[in-house]
Amino acid sequence: MTTIAVPLRTSAVILVVLGAALAVAVLSPTRSTRQRAQRAAMAVPAYVAMRDDLDARLAWLARRAERTGLWLDLQMLGEMHLSRAQLSGRLEDYLAADAGIERAFALAPAGAGPFQARARLSLALHRIDRVEADVAAFERCLLLKDRDLAAIADLRAQVAFARGDYSVAEAGFRRSIELDPTPGNLFNLAQVRWKSGDFTGAELLLDQAESTLAERTGHTAAWLRLQRGLIALDQGDHAVALAEYRIADARFPGWWLVEEHIAEARAALGETDAAITAYRDLIARTGDPEFMDALAPLLEATGAHDEAAQLRARSDAAFTERFALLPEAAAGHALGHWLERDGAEATRLAVELAERNHALRPNGEAGTLLARAYLKAGRTDDARTVIERTLATIWRSTELHATAMAVYQAAGETGQADEHRAAALAINPHALD
Repeated sequence: MTTIAVPLRTSAVILVVLGAALAVAVLSPTRSTRQRAQRAAMAVPAYVAMRDDLDARLAWLARRAERTGLWLDLQMLGEMHLSRAQLSGRLEDYLAADAGIERAFALAPAGAGPFQARARLSLALHRIDRVEADVAAFERCLLLKDRDLAAIADLRAQVAFARGDYSVAEAGFRRSIELDPTPGNLFNLAQVRWKSGDFTGAELLLDQAESTLAERTGHTAAWLRLQRGLIALDQGDHAVALAEYRIADARFPGWWLVEEHIAEARAALGETDAAITAYRDLIARTGDPEFMDALAPLLEATGAHDEAAQLRARSDAAFTERFALLPEAAAGHALGHWLERDGAEATRLAVELAERNHALRPNGEAGTLLARAYLKAGRTDDARTVIERTLATIWRSTELHATAMAVYQAAGETGQADEHRAAALAINPHALD
């Protein structure tokens, strides 16, 4: 099974797309109700239940679309595949979403089509330069409601955030919230606070996002709680992060994304055997090369060098395949992989992917990764240019300051290196571990 983990950690697009599932539930209530009752009786984990619901609805909607040939049915089919992709992380689901939405456009009359759906998909796949045209086309629709105008503002703000235009992004998210506060746009505003180093402000906005939920269980509730864990992780508090992840797991049991973060936290806390067991299970279920990269050093620490080497070879091949199929979406993930690999070819690929990733979305994260790639390649002057440009923005993170420290050390400027070392440790006491 080939999978790809597209921006679940940092994007709230997933929260918007779930509306497609609800739409189809209205079209097929009897089957859906019966299946939910059967699964409840069998105590199936919530993640599995939701995935199976999506599969049943996808099959039903595919038959309907084949029968009717209507572009609106194909639009819903594409959106449903995107919902499943952002739940499962599977590459095939993203490709199916792309194909379904494009088929809908092929059948739609001139000037019509699933513009908003394609804009959401483009954001999910980091095709940032394609979003505005579809947002503008959607904006030309008649009789837009406040929730539509809120979605438009949110989409444009997400583009601005990806491009590092943080003041524009914050204004857009605030406008979206004024029109229609949702967990998604409240989290997106929280992310601006979070990535500028205002962890308290981010937490307060997550409080507001949770307050909009009808109940504190389910996929969205778990996803919001997962973000709290990531905020704690950014500050080096693995114990608090693990506690938040466990709450997320209780709210939506069986979700691989939460389980992966639990494994990561347990590894950081020294629970190596438990982390190894969890990663083995996750790899068997998902085939995700990022989990292979996480497991390999744990195995090496136990002396299982041959198995670790085999995992690294598998992840090399998987990242290469992903980049070939969905280059924009895979660039950032593959970049992290090659930055950690040794050798001239790994360095060349790291620089190539970092430059491409930064060109697609030149925000603080991409700038930090590009500086790291240049530093890996011995291009200290280029690394310094990029890191100073990133430092001139509101973006603040442990990774940014740690990278700046390394850049200034390479440049022989120990004073500035020490300043950024202190700044990294102030955010996360374990920043340099």
